[in-house]
Amino acid sequence: DEKPIKELVKDLQRTLLQADVNVELVLQLSRAVEDRSLKEKLPPGITRREHVVKVLYEEMTKFVGQDPAKVEVQPGVFRKLMLVGIQGTGKTTSSVKLARFFQKRGLRVGVVGADTYRPGALEQLKQLAATVEIPVYGEPGTKKPEDIAKHGLEHYRKEKTDLVIIDTAGRHRDDWTAGDYSSPRVPRSNTCRVGAIDKDGRVRQGRRSAFGRRRNRFEGQIHRNRRTS
Repeated sequence: DEKPIKELVKDLQRTLLQADVNVELVLQLSRAVEDRSLKEKLPPGITRREHVVKVLYEEMTKFVGQDPAKVEVQPGVFRKLMLVGIQGTGKTTSSVKLARFFQKRGLRVGVVGADTYRPGALEQLKQLAATVEIPVYGEPGTKKPEDIAKHGLEHYRKEKTDLVIIDTAGRHRDDWTAGDYSSPRVPRSNTCRVGAIDKDGRVRQGRRSAFGRRRNRFEGQIHRNRRTS
C-alpha cells in the first residue's frame, strides 16, 4: 500500500503548491500525513484513500489549533469580545455569526462597528446583522475607533446587554510588523480578543506569526498606558 499512499501525498503537495501554500508548510503537512498513513493500521470499513483524507483533516486541525477556546459568557454579566486580524479574514461576517451563536443560547448580544477604515464596513455589518435581528451600534461620522468602541460599550451596558462584540478594521501584515498597532483600546476586564485568520495560501503561515507578534505588542502598549495614567 506504500505506492498509492505516496501518490496521494504527491497529489496533495501539487494541490497545495498550486494554491500558493507555503512550501515549508506543505512539506511539514505532507510528511506527517505520509508517516501516519503508512504506520497506522487501516480501520475496518474505510478505504485507504478515505483514511488518508481523515489523517489529512486531523493534521490540518492540529496546525490551526485543535483545542477550542471557551468564552465564558452568562446572563447578567457584561462581557466584551473584540475581533482583530488581517484584512479579508472575515471579521465582519464572523462577528455576526458569533452574535447569532450566543443569541440562540439565550443571551442579549449587541455588535459595535468600529471599522473606520474600510468603506461601507458599517453598512455591511448592519445588513448582515439585520438578517438575524442583532442590534448594531455605529457612528458614521467618527474617525476614532476607540471612541466608537467606548460609546458602544456604554450604550449596551445601559441596555443590559450580556455580550458586546466589537468589529475592528483589518490590518495588512506589513502594518503590524512596522509598528501600526491602531485598534480600539478596550478595558481588559471581561474582554476576550479573537484573532481572525484565513486560509489563504502562501501568507497563511506569516499571518499567524504576525498576529502573535502584534498581539503581544498591543497588550504591552496597554500595560504601559495603564502605568502612565
